[in-house]
Amino acid sequence: MTHLLIMILTAACACNVIQVVGVHANKRRPKHGRRGHGRRSTSMRAMPSPEDLFNNWLDTRVDDVMLPPNDTGGLSTSETTPGMLPPDDSGFASAAHGDGVPAAPSQLPSGACGPILVVYLTYGNQKPTKTLAEVQGFFWNVPTTTCLTNFNSIPPWDRPQCSGFNHSLHHNSWGVAWLESADVDFFEMESTEDPANWLQGGFPDLTAVATSVHSQAAYQTQFSTRAYKHTMVIGPGSTYATTAFYPTTEWYSGFSQYFGNAVTWQTFFHEIGHNWGLNHAGGYTSGGTFQEYQDDAIMGYQRSWRPTDTNVVARYRLGWITGADIVEFIRGSDSIAVNLSPLNEGPDGSESLLMKIPCDECVGNVASTTSVGALYLSFRVADAASFYGVSASHTQSGLYDKYSGSLLELVDRVHVHFQPDVSSATELWSTLAEGDTFEISSSTMWIHVCSLDVATFAKVSVSDTSAAMAQIGCTPAPTLAPTPAPTPSPTPVPTQVPTPAPTPAPTMAPTPEPSPAPTPAPTPAPTPSPTSAPTPSPTPAPTQVPTSAPTSAPTPAPTQAPTPTPTMAPTSAPTPAPTPATDAVTDFSRRRHHRRQLRRKYRRRYRRQRRRQHQPKRRRQHRRWHRRQRRRQYRRQRRRQRRH
Repeated sequence: MTHLLIMILTAACACNVIQVVGVHANKRRPKHGRRGHGRRSTSMRAMPSPEDLFNNWLDTRVDDVMLPPNDTGGLSTSETTPGMLPPDDSGFASAAHGDGVPAAPSQLPSGACGPILVVYLTYGNQKPTKTLAEVQGFFWNVPTTTCLTNFNSIPPWDRPQCSGFNHSLHHNSWGVAWLESADVDFFEMESTEDPANWLQGGFPDLTAVATSVHSQAAYQTQFSTRAYKHTMVIGPGSTYATTAFYPTTEWYSGFSQYFGNAVTWQTFFHEIGHNWGLNHAGGYTSGGTFQEYQDDAIMGYQRSWRPTDTNVVARYRLGWITGADIVEFIRGSDSIAVNLSPLNEGPDGSESLLMKIPCDECVGNVASTTSVGALYLSFRVADAASFYGVSASHTQSGLYDKYSGSLLELVDRVHVHFQPDVSSATELWSTLAEGDTFEISSSTMWIHVCSLDVATFAKVSVSDTSAAMAQIGCTPAPTLAPTPAPTPSPTPVPTQVPTPAPTPAPTMAPTPEPSPAPTPAPTPAPTPSPTSAPTPSPTPAPTQVPTSAPTSAPTPAPTQAPTPTPTMAPTSAPTPAPTPATDAVTDFSRRRHHRRQLRRKYRRRYRRQRRRQHQPKRRRQHRRWHRRQRRRQYRRQRRRQRRH
């Protein structure tokens, strides 16, 4: 017993019961007790701190998991989760009324979270242990310089005055949610029923308290003035008790109770967190057992040496982490790397805040719910400027690795949380330093921390294939760097270099070379040469010689007898043959035809050259040389013809 009490002082193990909405109140469910935990007396400590009282309450109430009587409106325990539906947009589970699970909150905490009705309840001479002014301070206090610089020197009983619910809410949500003074009504109410009637097993029962307070006329009068979202009952007496309902559509949604020294801003945040749908923040002890409150978070045990904050899963569930601040791992991927900014920087960080890894096969304290269970990665660093955060002393955390059993360091580490269901307690499985690889034994998944810089971000790679692939995923920079460079480089270069260069080269060179050379050479030379020479030479000779001879000799003879026949025959035959004009026209037509043939040949050759422009240069040069030789040979032949 003494050993267990010491563990309480160092924020070690245990569990709480938070009553939630449900039906089937006529059935009693089996108790979900934790082995070895029973109710313990706090008489050994003369002055237990508020944190000790809260943690002791969580420990000793674990075995009282009972359904209320049938006439209480049908309330059930937090252990019941049948009829779970897929999560809605808010990240919480949706459930039809009567399924025995917490319904999604009607509105996630953002902006001014209210209105809230704080019922300061008295009964005769019985009053709460805290004055109304102190209760108001637990809402509106802000950390003083002494609290920020020398918190541990302040007496334990005065430490809760160092902050308030509103300041903590504003800090945890990075300014997304807060409380307005006009939205928190402090209502002093004299109870018409003896608080002793609300006790069950010596402790105030939330069902009885809510039913009694709600039925009293004074409460109904005040409650009818506004649409209150929460009713916080500050009860009379010194018996310690603090409990809340999960969200529901019934009248008791948003009820929570605070008796004895449970009246602190930490318990306010913890219980209102249940009203918003949050479950507890747990972890693993040195013996490898899961403890529902072990995590260093506001939804777990309270630490006396440093005020805690909400872990990454709670902030995600409450809608404070959204959009680009969330990177979801795609199952089946070889590796996906992500840069995680420190969680305390919030959305103002340069990188993402959360990596969510769906894991249907993961098994923690309970197995995952299909399509809901997931792992959550975040980066936590020492935040000296902040009043809140995780403990810098790993020896005080009392948190151990789920698989290796080693004591976990929380500061400057990547935290691996698991939540099997949206309404289940979160589990801190491990914290990873730079170079660490965490294998999920129940899944084909490896998490590797590539690098860790407390001033910027932690780079984490996750693989669904192997540990080696998770480590390879740490170096996407070389892959990304050459990809943009070669893509624009080879594309423009081959497109512009070979296209413009070969196109103008074969087009301009062969075009002026064969076209001008053959055109002026054969055209002027044959035209004046054969025209001048043959025209005077053959024309006078045949005209004078054959004309005189046949006219004087054979003309009289054939004219007398065979005139019709020889006149027609010899006249037609010699006339076209020796006529100079006919020979000149024929020779000119032949030359023109020959030039046309040459031009056609050159054009065909040019087209062949165009088609063969990608042939080797040496082969083109060789063909060009042969073309020149043929042209030279043709010119020589023409010159010889003209000389003859």
